[in-house]
Amino acid sequence: MFRVRRTPWMSALLIALMFLIYAIDTLSPLDMAIAVMYVIVVLLSGGIWARRGVLLVTGACLLLTFLSYAQTHSDAFSEAASGRLLVGLLAIGVTCALVLRGQRATNELLARENALRRSEAFWPARSASAKPAASA
Repeated sequence: MFRVRRTPWMSALLIALMFLIYAIDTLSPLDMAIAVMYVIVVLLSGGIWARRGVLLVTGACLLLTFLSYAQTHSDAFSEAASGRLLVGLLAIGVTCALVLRGQRATNELLARENALRRSEAFWPARSASAKPAASA
């Protein structure tokens, strides 16, 4: 997985984006699944943080989704709002699983590449005289 150099600015940017989505989700009069936008935060976190960071960000996004739902729909039950909540939670969860799978696959490939480099270090380099003759 492509890794962005981890800086405090990137972390702050992701956290700010997370709270911006929360504010839009909570304060917007739109009847849309705005919580699905947290998927962007989870995807970007996969390029900055390792597994633990992605899980923490996912947990925060899920918590903010529930909090926004509780603040905006606490007065009366709405099937449509509950459906949008479920869609948002599923999207965030599935995205987290896919990001973690991609990170795991990338880490396995990097480990294999490093093992290959280490094993090639034990083989002597071929000299010019040891090259096989070209066939005619």
